[in-house]
This record gives sequence, C-alpha cells and structure tokens, in this order.
Amino acid sequence: MKYSLFFVLALMACSSNPEVVHLRTEKAKKKEVVKVDPNKTMTADVVGMTCEMGCGGSIRTKLKATGAVSRVQFDFVEGRKKQGMTVYFDEAKITQKQMMDIIRTMNEQQFTLANVTVQTVEK
Repeated sequence: MKYSLFFVLALMACSSNPEVVHLRTEKAKKKEVVKVDPNKTMTADVVGMTCEMGCGGSIRTKLKATGAVSRVQFDFVEGRKKQGMTVYFDEAKITQKQMMDIIRTMNEQQFTLANVTVQTVEK
C-alpha cells in the first residue's frame, strides 16, 4: 500500500512540460606553477607510510606547496618498515628542519624520519 501511494505521487510529480535547466560553469582556477631551482637534496627513511599514492602523495603535496621544493621521490616497497625518500629543494627558501617539521606533524604525527642527510646538487 505504501509503495503504490509513493508510485502515484511520483507520477503526479512528473510533468509533460520539461523545465528549462540552466547550467552554470566556472572556469577552474589554474594553479600557479612555481619554478624551483633546487640546490640541495634531502634523503631520509620515512617510517609510517602505508602506501605510496596516499601517504607519498600527501607528503609530496605538502612539501611542494611551500614553493621551495621541486621534486619528491620515494623508493617504496610494500611491507617494508622504512621507505626511502629524496626531496629536491632550494635551501634559500626552506630549511631541512622546516621540511622535517612539516612531515612529522602530518596526519596526527603518523610519519617519523630516520637517517636524514642533505647534499648539494651538482649542476
């Protein structure tokens, strides 16, 4: 009984005169591409990563949002406790400590870093 009443109401709501629907589109804002000329690399073991796409993507996004990082690479192996990470950055715009603080405070302090080294990029 309930279903037949619902069906009748649904039919009554339909109209033979279709309404005109106007769609409004907005142009997507283009992300401003910041050119970073890296002069240093930071390598580290990251503990707490469960996947390369999610965890690695989050770390990459946060670091690149600083405008001082040009590239973040991971040597991710499923099931390994420590995952390798290399960050290419401009030392004049961000320090090793600042990057480490960003990573350590992410996702309710999910990630820890070990064996951190910084080297000069040879051009």
